[in-house]
Amino acid sequence: MIGFKDFLSITETSSPSEGESFPISEALSFAARRKKSIDFRRRKQKIQRQKKIAMRRPASLDRLKRRGRKSARDVLSKRYYGKPKSGMSISQKQRAEKRLDKAKRATGIISKRLLPSKRKLDVQRRR
Repeated sequence: MIGFKDFLSITETSSPSEGESFPISEALSFAARRKKSIDFRRRKQKIQRQKKIAMRRPASLDRLKRRGRKSARDVLSKRYYGKPKSGMSISQKQRAEKRLDKAKRATGIISKRLLPSKRKLDVQRRR
């Protein structure tokens, strides 16, 4: 079972930062995805409470960079495929992730541009 900080780091990052790698090298199977869904549904109240507490704290620079990378990947995904990931099937998302893994330079450039806006959003959220 993973802790809340691990959960946050998993949900906020869709790509590893420089020098890091994912602990899982392949996509989840349907059964594994279903099992995670049931597990998170069971722990929903605890996760929500911990998330609320975490949202009161200012985000660190590392967390802001991760948010920027995630947004950059979303921007590139929309640019490449013309629709957000939420409107894609699972296989389309997997294809998109493979293509986005190859576009690390573009992701880095866009995430640097998004960093000030992510910082501003974090400050507004805490007000």
